Amino acid sequence: MKAFIKRNKTLAIVGAVCLVLAILLFFAIFGVFITRGEINGDRLAGAPEVQEHTVSQIKSDLQGISSVKKVDFSLNVRTINFVVEVNTGTKLEDARELADEIAEKLGTTITSFYDIQVLLAMDGESNDFPAIGYLAKNSSDFSWSNRGEQWKIRKY
Repeated sequence: MKAFIKRNKTLAIVGAVCLVLAILLFFAIFGVFITRGEINGDRLAGAPEVQEHTVSQIKSDLQGISSVKKVDFSLNVRTINFVVEVNTGTKLEDARELADEIAEKLGTTITSFYDIQVLLAMDGESNDFPAIGYLAKNSSDFSWSNRGEQWKIRKY
């Protein structure tokens, strides 16, 4: 063994250095890329809770309106998403009022912390739908974007 090390001294040193560097690289990658703890960090510190009964109330109130077909809700970190499917023949102006109703029912505590996004969709043919409204936190009005037939909504 000693004779082998003497003959391959340079190779043994290079191999040992490579092994040490590989171990250090493993710990560096593990320390940087592997998260420990909360995945969202402290972005949700002090976040008001979006109550399930509030969301249920909003969904039932909207579904009680004759122009609304279906309402879906999701919460993604600091964005509250509502998808409102309206009946054929509903005017875009009338559908946009639904977004204001959603924001009003959520209250200022929620709207001052979360962004609210409302997607208005229609099953039938319309140049006005789909439309997306976005209410940034601490903003007073929705900003709207709609591209009508240029957007295609996928049915899953």
